[in-house]
Amino acid sequence: MLRTQLFIGFLVFLLLGTGPAACFKSQEPATKVAPQARWEPIFFKMINERLAESGIAELRASQMTGNDFEVRVWAGFGGVGEDGIILRHSSGQWSGFHLHGISRGPRVVTTVSNLATPKSGWEAAWQKLTQAGLLTLPDALSIGCNTQIFDGVSYVVEINKDQTYRTYLYDNPSHAKCSEAKQMLEIAGIIAEEFDLSEFKTGGWSSQNSSSSYATDLLSYSQCHV
Repeated sequence: MLRTQLFIGFLVFLLLGTGPAACFKSQEPATKVAPQARWEPIFFKMINERLAESGIAELRASQMTGNDFEVRVWAGFGGVGEDGIILRHSSGQWSGFHLHGISRGPRVVTTVSNLATPKSGWEAAWQKLTQAGLLTLPDALSIGCNTQIFDGVSYVVEINKDQTYRTYLYDNPSHAKCSEAKQMLEIAGIIAEEFDLSEFKTGGWSSQNSSSSYATDLLSYSQCHV
């Protein structure tokens, strides 16, 4: 009887020790996450609410394998809600999603839809975005390009590529003077044109509905950088 129990225990050890979980641990290193900027808790509070409504995982907690990568671009934050796009390259194939939450009225629940193929095709559109600096732009705060203007349109970009996650913010780049802000506006324009998403253009709407809680959050953010 004891011999049978020991044999069963040995089999369980073998199965658990060589199963999929054990293999997964050694496949890829954990994703490296860049140090958190002071603006992130405020803006990602809104982003993560959108993700929770949509049933989509946070990108900083996602692990990419091999040459797979994912980029997310968020627009809004001016009290009118947030829109986001997800660009995913996995196993050599492109896919994309649009998270819609911008509204001229009260806050709306996020809806998710598949992105159509960009007008120029996936590879050509991706080349336009990368040439405009999508993957290489620094955070506006790190180069003194933040505006601290509460009203208007801001952009947050998330990148999970080469087992590294980073994010950057351009708050109201239409009011900033640095060349990097102009690049951010160019990126937004490419997205609007390629995917027919007018929400990503700064001139298409205004934030007259700016909420007091949003203004309070951004006031706290600005006071950290006076």
